[in-house]
Amino acid sequence: MNVSDSIFGSQSLPSTSDMVKKSFNRHVILRESPTPEDLADYLNQLQYLTETCDHFVPMQVMSNSRNENGEVVFGMNDATGVFATYPGTLGIAAAVKGTARIDIIDKFADTIRREWNACGLKKGYMYMADCVTDPRWQRTFGTFGEDPALIEEIFDHLIPGIQGGSNGVTPEGVSVTVKHFPGGGARENGFDPHYAAGQWNIYATPGSLQKYHIPAFRAAIRHNAESIMPYYSKPSAEKSAPQEDFNGNPIELQPYGFAYNKVFIDGLLRGQMGFILMLLNAFAMLVGAGGAPRTAIALGQGDKEQAEKIISNSFTMLLLFSVVLTVVSTPGHPPCCGSSVPVTPPCPTLWLTAASTFWARCSCCWCWA
Repeated sequence: MNVSDSIFGSQSLPSTSDMVKKSFNRHVILRESPTPEDLADYLNQLQYLTETCDHFVPMQVMSNSRNENGEVVFGMNDATGVFATYPGTLGIAAAVKGTARIDIIDKFADTIRREWNACGLKKGYMYMADCVTDPRWQRTFGTFGEDPALIEEIFDHLIPGIQGGSNGVTPEGVSVTVKHFPGGGARENGFDPHYAAGQWNIYATPGSLQKYHIPAFRAAIRHNAESIMPYYSKPSAEKSAPQEDFNGNPIELQPYGFAYNKVFIDGLLRGQMGFILMLLNAFAMLVGAGGAPRTAIALGQGDKEQAEKIISNSFTMLLLFSVVLTVVSTPGHPPCCGSSVPVTPPCPTLWLTAASTFWARCSCCWCWA
C-alpha cells in the first residue's frame, strides 16, 4: 500500500500478513481510529495471525493517547471521539488546579484503563510529563502545564490508575510510557527537536533541571511506569546556566542526544533515580531497556562484550513484556466487549467550574510517538 499524503511523506507499506510473516515485525503503533468493536476484533485477528508463524511471538500494538478532545491529525493526534473524551491535558490540569480535586485524575485514569483493556490495547505512548518553561513550544498543549508540583501530583495518580497499581502493570492494566526524559519543556526559542532548529535543551536559570523538569519523573519511578521515553534533543552547556544531578552535584551537559547520553541515562535516570524498566524512544531506536543507545555507548567505549550483553538483554525484555501484556493479560477479547465498558462521561459542570476558577487553554493533546 502506498501512503503519499501523510506528514512523513510517501511511504510504501506492506500488508499486515507480509509485515507479520515476512518481516517478522512484532511492534507497531496504531494510528487509525476504529470503533471499539472493530479494534478488539482487529487485535484478536492480529494475534491469531502471529500464531500461524513458525515461532509464536505475539504482536505488541501501541498507541498515543485516545481520550482527549481534539482534531484528528495523522502522526500527531491520532484518535479522538471514539473512546470517552475528556478535555485536553491542559484543560484537565486546569480542572485539578482550579477545583483542588485530584480525584479528576483518578476517574480519568480509570476510564482509560477500562476502555483500553476491554479492547485489548495494552500499551500507551502517554503521557507527557514535560514541564513547560517556554510558552512558545508547539507541544505545550499536550502537557499538564507549568507547575512542577502539580504535574508530579497528577502523575502520582495517573500512572497507578492506568496501570492498575503502583507495582507495575496488572492483568487488567495498561502499560504507561512517561515522556520525555529529562523534560522536553526546556526549549530554545520554542523550537521542537523533531526538527533541527529545536535540537538543544536550554536551562536558562541555575538549577532549573531539577526544579522544573525532573519532579514528574520521580513519580514515574515511584509508581513503576513500564517505560520512559527520552526526548530527541541534547543539552547545551554553552547556552545553559549550571545544573545539578539528582544528588545535588554539578552535572555535565554533554552535547549528545538524551537517548544516547550516558550522563543522563546511565548516570541520572538509572544510577541515581533508580529506573530499571523499559527505556524507549518512539521507533527511532530499538525499544527494550534503551537497547540501541546503551549499546552504542558501550561500542563507543570499545566494549564489544558489554554491547552484545546489552542488546541481548534488550531483546529478552522486549519478548517478556510482549508476552506478559498480550498472552497473559490479554488472552482474547470478544469483539463486542469494547462497546460494553460502562464509562461515566466527564461532568460538564466540573469543567465549567474549573474554567471560571483557573483560566487555561483547553486544547487537544498533540502527541507524536
